Amino acid sequence: MGVSTFYPGRLIDLCNFVEVAHAVNQVETHAFRQQRSAHETMVKYGVQHESWGPFAEGRKDFFSNPALCETGAKYGKSSAQTTLRFLLQTSVVVMAKTVRRERMEENLNVFDFSLSDEDMRSISALDEGGEHIFLPLRCRRGRVLDRAGIIKAEEEAYRYDDCRGKQAVRRQRRHSALL
Repeated sequence: MGVSTFYPGRLIDLCNFVEVAHAVNQVETHAFRQQRSAHETMVKYGVQHESWGPFAEGRKDFFSNPALCETGAKYGKSSAQTTLRFLLQTSVVVMAKTVRRERMEENLNVFDFSLSDEDMRSISALDEGGEHIFLPLRCRRGRVLDRAGIIKAEEEAYRYDDCRGKQAVRRQRRHSALL
């Protein structure tokens, strides 16, 4: 069984209060949003991290990003292949969306090379953070699972400029208050 967009607070709650172990958690993960702390939580609870949108949906000039293109050129690979390889080397499962056969073949052609430590650091530096647009849930006894996470999430929620994100934070606050 798998879940989607269960950030650390929700995932911890899920893992602690369900009988069926969850195998996969799919969250937005790409070169610009690497979800490091979410990944650590998934590893701790034995849940496989799966990337949703490994190509950042083409935003931020993803396919022409200088760091990704230069790194890819060393191996004769595209920025997309370089990113897929980066995610695989960080133990993130990837499923790249495409309907074109040639891109499917390109996306599968990432197992014949490995990125060097220097290249991994270079791509890691592209991470813009913004991992936590959530508030941790309270456990059944009313104790906050991660008080520091609440403060961080509130600070980031006010900076988050996507209307849906603000609404999600408000819903989460209401939900947390009810528990």
